[in-house]
Amino acid sequence: QLALPQQFGPLPCTTVDSMLGMRNTSFLVAASLLSRCSSHSWLACTDYRGDVNVFEQDKCLAWPRRWDNRGGSTSVAANGHQIAVDTGRDHQPSEAAACDVAMAALDWKAGYSTEFPYAVYEPGRVYCLAWPMKNHAAASCTNSYIPDTSLTLLVSSADPTRDPVQSELNQRNINELAGLATNCNPEALSSNALTDQCQLGLEKHQQGQSDCKGFQRAPKFCFSTDRSMGTGCFQVPLDMTPGHYVAQWFWEFNMGSPYSSCFDFEVVPEGSAEARGGIPGTTGAPDTSELPCTNNVMKFSATGPNPPSPLPAQQPVSVAPTPVPMPAPTPAPVPVSTPAPAPASTTQPTAAPTTVDATPSPSVAPTPVAPTPVPSPSGGAFLPPAPSAVPPSPSAQDPSASTCPTAGFGLPTCVTECYCGFAGVDGSGCGADDGSSCWCKCCCHFAGACRYKLLPSEEAVVSWTVPAGTLNALVGFVVAFIVVM
Repeated sequence: QLALPQQFGPLPCTTVDSMLGMRNTSFLVAASLLSRCSSHSWLACTDYRGDVNVFEQDKCLAWPRRWDNRGGSTSVAANGHQIAVDTGRDHQPSEAAACDVAMAALDWKAGYSTEFPYAVYEPGRVYCLAWPMKNHAAASCTNSYIPDTSLTLLVSSADPTRDPVQSELNQRNINELAGLATNCNPEALSSNALTDQCQLGLEKHQQGQSDCKGFQRAPKFCFSTDRSMGTGCFQVPLDMTPGHYVAQWFWEFNMGSPYSSCFDFEVVPEGSAEARGGIPGTTGAPDTSELPCTNNVMKFSATGPNPPSPLPAQQPVSVAPTPVPMPAPTPAPVPVSTPAPAPASTTQPTAAPTTVDATPSPSVAPTPVAPTPVPSPSGGAFLPPAPSAVPPSPSAQDPSASTCPTAGFGLPTCVTECYCGFAGVDGSGCGADDGSSCWCKCCCHFAGACRYKLLPSEEAVVSWTVPAGTLNALVGFVVAFIVVM
């Protein structure tokens, strides 16, 4: 431990920051002072959809209040370092002044411009924030004891007429509202505020570790300790009422020494024309050469409806489709044996039993009855298998029979030349796709050895593996069906 004279006291972090580049004894002094200096940072983007390593200004779709008052510091700089230029945004909140920039008096939207608009969120989706690091992360280029007490996102109730006070915001942690956490109010008894569940990004930095979590989630921190970018994500509650909200980015460097930035956002119904297009969330794989960073949006892949498609290792979520009822094929006539009535008292021999056919005329061969075709999306028909050739169980044919494919994962995305049907004759089970079907909200499209496919001529064709002795009968069945059509 390095004992520091009491007269050092809190120093401006800009003074200590300039000492951190020294690779000598002065570095140790500066690193120790950093835990006692009046630290600072601020929020820079409220809907960031760019690279997780380096800030991309054109990928920031929304901003904090009055970002346009930064003058020339809004111009794009190399590696996105413009967000770290200090223009007095380092606000330390109090109970009455929770926000760094107050809500515009008559219309909250007046705090934004065309170039730097406010955020628009949809319920259930995951969005990410970005901020400058300002030298505050534990890494090999600093030391493992850089503090980071807490980082949370707090929101107001719907359509506020003023900025909430701090105690009001403390009661509304975004993770708790989204059902991902409990008891996040730091003023509550046995509060969970300093646990992973209540922190922005669902991860808290652990003191003494270079873990790239919490405020310190910055893959390129050692590239520029002052001007590198940190990011963190959150999920908008599924039941969040549409309307205007005030949000507070609340970062506590040392215990009891917080910094905050406020921004406004609108919640609009899912799919609304007012919503921002595209997929929200940070993109790309983080640089792990210096720190064990991850793309924080992946933390929500199991809880949110919009995991980021640009990242690898994304697992598709199988959704059980609603089965579509199908007409059962008409069974072939079954002969019924009826014995002749026994004579009352006679010496005549007993008559042999007679065979009665269920058809109107026993002398005429039964005519196959074609099942009612089911229309396909492209205008054709789906032909169910004949009852005389019931395919074996799909699970006996295909190891993937226990799971249903989803669009893009086992099923093609096209909707032409497709059929709709169940995996089994009775509508049960799942089989592998035959590669020519569409989804159609059916369970599966291939039952065991059976394959159904709609040809370009829109003729219904069915083929399956059967004993050679029944092949002619099956061909006759198909021909009879086509004639009926």
